[in-house]
Amino acid sequence: MRGVVDYSPHPTVAILDSQRPGETHKGIPVVGTVAEALPYEPTTALVGVATQGGRFPPAWRDLLKDSIAAGLDVDSGLHEFISDDPELVELGTSRAV
Repeated sequence: MRGVVDYSPHPTVAILDSQRPGETHKGIPVVGTVAEALPYEPTTALVGVATQGGRFPPAWRDLLKDSIAAGLDVDSGLHEFISDDPELVELGTSRAV
């Protein structure tokens, strides 16, 4: 996440961190939920951490669903692909219609 904040040509409008809502990082608001990020008009939800084994923790499933349902693109460098998950693909497909 820090590399994206520091070096991406695209602005970071909010950081989702359920442990630090209400704080800021380099002037960027930290929010606790996807819904709290939406007023900042994000277009993409970036998974900005590396997890053990490169997989999404089960607790993140609702975050992925909320992001997709909100119409956000989800970018991730993890080894697990959202496109391999039928439920998430269906959610994204029904959202796009």
